[in-house]
Amino acid sequence: MGAKQLFLEVLEVSSQMLFESVHVRAERNIAEVSRLCAINCPQMENRDNINFPPIRLPFSLCAKTGKYKNAGKHIFSTHKTMRFSGKVAIVTGSSAGIGQATVLRLASEGAKVVVHGRNAEKIQATLRLLDKMGIRCEDVLAFQGEIQDDVFIEYLVKRTIEKFGKIDILVNNAGLGGAPGMDPNSMETYDYIQDVNVKSVMKLTNIVLPHLEKTRGNVVNAPPMLYYAMSKAALDHFMRSKTEEFAQKGVRINCVNPGYIITDFLKQMDVPSSVEHKLTNGYNATNPLGRSGIPSDIAKPIAFLASDDACYVTGVALTVDGGQVMKSALVNPS
Repeated sequence: MGAKQLFLEVLEVSSQMLFESVHVRAERNIAEVSRLCAINCPQMENRDNINFPPIRLPFSLCAKTGKYKNAGKHIFSTHKTMRFSGKVAIVTGSSAGIGQATVLRLASEGAKVVVHGRNAEKIQATLRLLDKMGIRCEDVLAFQGEIQDDVFIEYLVKRTIEKFGKIDILVNNAGLGGAPGMDPNSMETYDYIQDVNVKSVMKLTNIVLPHLEKTRGNVVNAPPMLYYAMSKAALDHFMRSKTEEFAQKGVRINCVNPGYIITDFLKQMDVPSSVEHKLTNGYNATNPLGRSGIPSDIAKPIAFLASDDACYVTGVALTVDGGQVMKSALVNPS
């Protein structure tokens, strides 16, 4: 059997399997198709220049009869994309919650990642998750420090360049809604929130920009929650004001605005669990999709905007809240 005929048969059977089952999945693997072709085409010893589709077939091919075994009993899944292979991503506030989900997502798709947080234990927990995923330690860099500290963020960027040689993606995720022990209505709290949620983003983005120009990279801002309107609005307008300037340098900048996401965000603000429970139930009862969000709900659109799939997307403030804002904008005639 010739290589071309075998390859066509492989695709035909794969297509049949696709329609016969939608439940069972298997990883795609280019080596399996190469192996199947090699069984019937021993002359194809040197296959380095042949591009086989990355598919792993969940059935075997009998070398003697040339017939497929177990065909139609399984289905292969699309291979996990590696959109960030060879790219370097900094994700601030990535020791927990949305930031952690984002750094895990980017790393799972091939990115070398920079983990940042203030709590050493949470940083270690994130590193353990990366290790369990099989991410190599040489592809990870971790920092503990205050994101509003000018010296710290300059050091973070400097060490990232020293280790990885470039920066392709910056995800500004670090943010907060207050600080334990501080009067939420005081100017001290306001200044602190603006320092962390707004000024640090502007400073870090400007420091990283020259490196993003070299890689034609991008920035994704992800303010913590919609409730902190002033800092969120400031980041949205910062993004819009920089869109054209950055575009001229080949750099995209977008923003993801999350809705109510289940993280330890409120706990860090010393919000009682009873109050958090009430907020969650209230949100679930009014949300069009009937639930609160989870960190991965935000990590996925962040990954999209950071990827080349969004190469024609810039200056966008994407709200990801299960339709909550849209529902709030509707007028109830009753």
